[in-house]
Amino acid sequence: MRRTTWVTILQAATPHASLKKMPQRANLHASTAALPKILCLHGGGTNEAIMRVQTAKVRRMLRGEAEFEFFEGTLPMTNVDPAVKRRFEGPYLSWYDVKHDAYEGVREPAEYVRALLDDQVTFSYPHADEAVARLEHHIDECGPYDALLGFSQGAILITLATAVRLHRARTGLGPPPSWRHNVLVCGMPVRAAEYADQLKTPLDFPSTISQGREDPAYEWCRRLAAQYADANYLEHPDGHRFPRGEATAALVALVRARLPPR
Repeated sequence: MRRTTWVTILQAATPHASLKKMPQRANLHASTAALPKILCLHGGGTNEAIMRVQTAKVRRMLRGEAEFEFFEGTLPMTNVDPAVKRRFEGPYLSWYDVKHDAYEGVREPAEYVRALLDDQVTFSYPHADEAVARLEHHIDECGPYDALLGFSQGAILITLATAVRLHRARTGLGPPPSWRHNVLVCGMPVRAAEYADQLKTPLDFPSTISQGREDPAYEWCRRLAAQYADANYLEHPDGHRFPRGEATAALVALVRARLPPR
């Protein structure tokens, strides 16, 4: 049975009662060599430097409790948000391509969301297998990691890697995920037909999902929780971005609660 824990952040007010019960960890300032490690994956059309800016508040709130590392995609992206290009330098990178049979070329975001919501439209993710393999290799070489934190397309890649590892473990073809927790900010359900077998049932893996109610893709993003058997789900009043204010504190509390004791 799939269980989803909902935490809706309405405004900057007293923290939600369920969060008050979570154990608080001391702000330790020992050497980071022994700290739990969190690997961060940027969104499509951005890069590591942008992800560092996006995660600055989260990293500051977990200083002395976790060490953050970053990993970049390799595919150049030309269809980049103009607001991103105005504020940040490239290269603008993605993890994989996205194709579908609804229409050709670039359309308005609303049309793309309608395509995502239409079960008759078939999607595929060219180069996603390579991206998952690169991520697995990096984790094996540079880990272990206690959590993977992804934004947008980076969050989708984390779900893909989790599904692939769990499927291999079920079929006796490989080990399960070596990490303990997925933190998915503005992520979306995996839509690619080639991964249908790995996602026939909700993923039995700890996850924390944060979505913005003003995200243009909100109606599709909110379905991500259904791809996990037991998700902590938060909503905040902003759009396609990391949460702010009280919503950041709520997200950090859930990440902190999953860190191993020291």
